[in-house]
Amino acid sequence: MTTNIPATTTTTPSSITTTSTTIKPSSTTDHPKPISTNGQCGPDNGVCPSGECCSKYGYCGTSADYCGRGCQQDYGQCGSLLDSTTTTTMSTTTSTTTSTTTSTTTSTATNTPASNRCGVNYGTCPDMSCCSKYGYCGISQDYCGRGCQESYGRCGELDLKFNYYSKCQKQGQWALTFDDGPYIYDLDLLDYLKERNVKATFFVNGDTHMKILSSEGKKIIKRIYDDGHVIGSHTWSHINLKESSEEDIRKDMIKLEEAIESIIHKKPAFMRPPFGSGDESITLAKILGDLGYTAGCIWNVDTEDWKYGGNIDY
Repeated sequence: MTTNIPATTTTTPSSITTTSTTIKPSSTTDHPKPISTNGQCGPDNGVCPSGECCSKYGYCGTSADYCGRGCQQDYGQCGSLLDSTTTTTMSTTTSTTTSTTTSTTTSTATNTPASNRCGVNYGTCPDMSCCSKYGYCGISQDYCGRGCQESYGRCGELDLKFNYYSKCQKQGQWALTFDDGPYIYDLDLLDYLKERNVKATFFVNGDTHMKILSSEGKKIIKRIYDDGHVIGSHTWSHINLKESSEEDIRKDMIKLEEAIESIIHKKPAFMRPPFGSGDESITLAKILGDLGYTAGCIWNVDTEDWKYGGNIDY
């Protein structure tokens, strides 16, 4: 991630004093790190884009789970906005014929947030979203609750049919989820979960690792349902919802839910956006709510079994 630093303009009146807000910068090196393109961050994935924070688990995001304790400042923005400070920078140049004094000021205020940023340096959140204490736009309690900046967006609960969740609502609880199925290992996995008496949520695709309407795909989906697990949508083709049109989003979501309904005679109510992209988007929340979905489930721990073979050492 490259740190968002406000543009600097130089003026030449005799003395100018301005008030600006300083943002804690990410550390930099002589060798720029690559920008992450997969929603992850860290030594193997690079820096979060667009001023996002890199969580201790190596994911890019904008809530307290990403920007707070454990945030990796080498790979993204961390921390909250600091108090406003008043600064004046003066310089004097003297020659044998002239003597001039100039002042350099930093211009920080803009009307439109950069990406999903907000606050004194970025402006007001669009589309009725909230501006969190960390200076990001979103619609969950992390953005609209304690520390919400009411001067740069709305605060308090939003009346939406659809909400995003990135953690359990009660302390001491956890939820086990699996993505991108159906897959060749799912029947063995289901046997193991049954043996351990554990329930999980499976966010499935239509055509990623296995065609959901193939005989094997149908068998796995039916088994997931019959064993009492929750089936959620992960889109038909694993599209990036943040970069897709409303028409494409609707087509992809409906295609998968119709396939699921043809197998278990029920449509999913939960979904998980591929790559975690689009979470906290009020526009996307409205689209998904209109389609009948009630919740978008993000994650805050990843086993990374999709990335590495064998056991993962934490």
